[in-house]
Amino acid sequence: MIDEVDAQALIDPAGWIGSLLNESDLVDDQMAAWEGQAARLLLIRPSDLPAELEASREGEPKPAVVEAKIWLGADGLPLALESTGELRLPGLTTTQYQTFTFQQVGGRLLVARSTETASGTALAVLRGLDVKKMKVTVD
Repeated sequence: MIDEVDAQALIDPAGWIGSLLNESDLVDDQMAAWEGQAARLLLIRPSDLPAELEASREGEPKPAVVEAKIWLGADGLPLALESTGELRLPGLTTTQYQTFTFQQVGGRLLVARSTETASGTALAVLRGLDVKKMKVTVD
């Protein structure tokens, strides 16, 4: 059983994709293939990421990486979305990775598959990993 928020995301991806795009900056726009078909690949990042998370010390990785890739088909509709969020602080590292594959059913955009992986390390001793996968079938 899935909760109401996850169910809404599966049946109305256009709503949350619109919000994601409104709150992000376009970093790159290029032609790319997605599962063998020509697609347009957009790389976006949040427009309001705090400055302290944007900057890194010399020779060190950024303390935060938040970005999403969206593949669009020839019709301009989303084929897939991949998002990554990493937070690296002293003693704590977390990573969240999500993928969504979309389908059209009766003129509506729906999620076909969704995978979410979350992992973290605290004080180099405590480690955790959680994976959630969903597949949507339409009768």
